[in-house]
Amino acid sequence: MVTIIQKNFENILFKVENSIGRITLNRPKRLNALNYPLLLEIISVLESNSKNKLIRVFVIEGNSQSFSSGDDLKTMGPEGVQFKPLEDGSKLPHHRVIKLIRKIQKPFIALLQGYCLGAGFELALSCDFRIAADNLKIGDQRVKWAHFVMSGAS
Repeated sequence: MVTIIQKNFENILFKVENSIGRITLNRPKRLNALNYPLLLEIISVLESNSKNKLIRVFVIEGNSQSFSSGDDLKTMGPEGVQFKPLEDGSKLPHHRVIKLIRKIQKPFIALLQGYCLGAGFELALSCDFRIAADNLKIGDQRVKWAHFVMSGAS
């Protein structure tokens, strides 16, 4: 069965084909670093498709050469993107993404290549399965800079 539904956002691509909901992190110039707009787009996709019967599995991957280099720190400071708190009052959309992945009763697969670091590493850990390419560099470097693990990996 081939059903194609495609929606392009600013920071991700979303496509449903052959019962697979494919979320592609689409910021290749920043090695798919996570920023607030990207995370909010993932939340939108997951919330609107959590009960979509056409989707039997979700795949999360990075566009181009990396899964995700982690948080885009240049956009998350005081001069960075300002956003409204989520409806639950949270100021960190990272938590909402991880909670949705764990709540949705469908398998999640992370296709990992290149860099998978920091918050990108936590996103991969939230998935049920992780498939690694030979060029994968994975881990959490935030301890070196005294940044805390905030998305739920611990």
